[in-house]
Amino acid sequence: LAQRYIDRPRCPSKDWPDRTRVQHILDLAKEYNVEGALVIQQKFCDPHELDIPAVRTALEAKGIPTYFLEFDVT
Repeated sequence: LAQRYIDRPRCPSKDWPDRTRVQHILDLAKEYNVEGALVIQQKFCDPHELDIPAVRTALEAKGIPTYFLEFDVT
């Protein structure tokens, strides 16, 4: 449990200045032979909203189709 918590991709709001999140997601996609990805955004979360285009572009450039979903917890 602790290892998963440590190894998970950073939240976009805390991924500065290193910007390792997108590469981490690409590494996971390669490691698990991902054939498609759900890109999920919490509604009104600006850091994730700004991060999603880069994530989708990077995945699709590797031939991994994406599907965008938005959820609201209010």
